[in-house]
Amino acid sequence: MKAHKLHVIMHIGSPKTGSTALQSACMAHAPALLAAGVLYPEVRSHAISHHFHGMLMLAPQQQPKVYGPTYVDQPELLQADFAEHWQDIKRQVKRYKPSVLLLSSEALFIVPEPERAAELRRLLDELADSFEVVAYIRRPSAFYLSKVQQSLKHSAHLTPPGAISFRHVVESWESQLGVPVKLAPFMRESLRDGDIFRDFISRYLPQVSLNSQLVAKTTNETLSAEVMALLQDYHRCNHPDKERWRVEGSRRFRRLMEKIDVFEGSGQRPVLSADIAGQIDRSSVDLLWLNSRYGISFSGVDLAEVGANESTLNRPDYQVADICEVDQARKERLMLLAMQTLLAPKINKPARMTRWLARNQNRPWLRGLRNFIRPLRQKWSSWL
Repeated sequence: MKAHKLHVIMHIGSPKTGSTALQSACMAHAPALLAAGVLYPEVRSHAISHHFHGMLMLAPQQQPKVYGPTYVDQPELLQADFAEHWQDIKRQVKRYKPSVLLLSSEALFIVPEPERAAELRRLLDELADSFEVVAYIRRPSAFYLSKVQQSLKHSAHLTPPGAISFRHVVESWESQLGVPVKLAPFMRESLRDGDIFRDFISRYLPQVSLNSQLVAKTTNETLSAEVMALLQDYHRCNHPDKERWRVEGSRRFRRLMEKIDVFEGSGQRPVLSADIAGQIDRSSVDLLWLNSRYGISFSGVDLAEVGANESTLNRPDYQVADICEVDQARKERLMLLAMQTLLAPKINKPARMTRWLARNQNRPWLRGLRNFIRPLRQKWSSWL
């Protein structure tokens, strides 16, 4: 017997449609949402999102990158952790008694397996009186470029450009859960006030009063084409065998390049080659279904041309320079700036101290101090 009426909204992405910004805003404004009867619950495994659903819906080797290395060889731990997360959700529902429970994870934009979907349906039926699934869809060519940027954070491999499919995912969720999936277009110019959070509220949470404070902060800044190319070079050289999971050294290199990209200042947002963008859009026949069923279309895409010609994009070894224009001179300049940053001393010693050390560097007590500090620094660097 349910204690009160509860409606669940499951936001499943799709990927690269502002999900991180939406989740950050939901968590930042959780008190305001709760005041309107909407619970955006906290979970122990992630600061802003509910990727834990993947523990139920995905096999260990398919888990989101944030979880994969933990569970890939421990399926029993996967099941146990999902059960604990779900109990956490139920406790929060019991405590706050919301009218709406909002869950969000772009990792769920998948074709669910029937058994896993049936288990999710059972859990939702036990918890709530009703539920719905919602998602945003992006123009295929824009989605492809964002997907490339995301993959370059942990891999040198670029998925060859081609048709982007989403119909099968949507229809699978509908058939497995027995509810229609609501779709909305992800285009900056069509979002409510240009903001994904405000757009989501106006579409799916009308009981929440919009005010000037309810906005999403920008996340996942766009990388320049030059930084994209450098990341690809870095992974190809240093981590060619780690295409699936995150590598800490890769994260540190990416963050350094992001800072230098901004500091150098002359970078431009990457632009997908017009020929490649056109072929991706024209080969994505799901656009016709999207327009027919939901009335959604994207500016710059002529639906009359979709599906008319077969894509010729079939190379297996695409480089960043093959899909975007890369300024080679700027790429080299960014790499040299990175080297300067890495080689610069972490602490600038006063000139008087520098001169004194030059005159006394071989004193026994200084040698002993250096011998003591050096292994500590090496061990500390290995931990970072």
